Amino acid sequence: MALVPREAAPVNGHPDAHGPDMRVEEHRQLLWPHYLNLMLGLWLVASPFTLGYLSDFAPDANQLRVMAERGLPSFEWRNLAMAWSDGISGLLVIILSALSADAWRRNPWAQWANAFVGLWLLLAPLVFWTPLPEAYA
Repeated sequence: MALVPREAAPVNGHPDAHGPDMRVEEHRQLLWPHYLNLMLGLWLVASPFTLGYLSDFAPDANQLRVMAERGLPSFEWRNLAMAWSDGISGLLVIILSALSADAWRRNPWAQWANAFVGLWLLLAPLVFWTPLPEAYA
């Protein structure tokens, strides 16, 4: 059996236009980034526990001085806020990746929303002034 390239049927009289079946097929060939994001979302949900966000962190004198000068909340509160932020962001990444992987592409906004969650993940350690270097990983 010889493989013969399949040509797209003309849509609305335009030979260069691709039909909806061709777009679905192209989308199915590029599903791996959505599933990779889904797996990274699972890792993100588990990261506060695996990276030790909720561990007993003993700040040194310099960190205590900076915290007092800037009027920052306690270390425990900031670490807890980072843990919640990462957990909720991970759940959002999982949901948005599943919506993005839809074969009929009914949710094109989900990819953009996932990008904004990624932007939040970059900025969250700075917003919460987290003292843990693991939060920047």
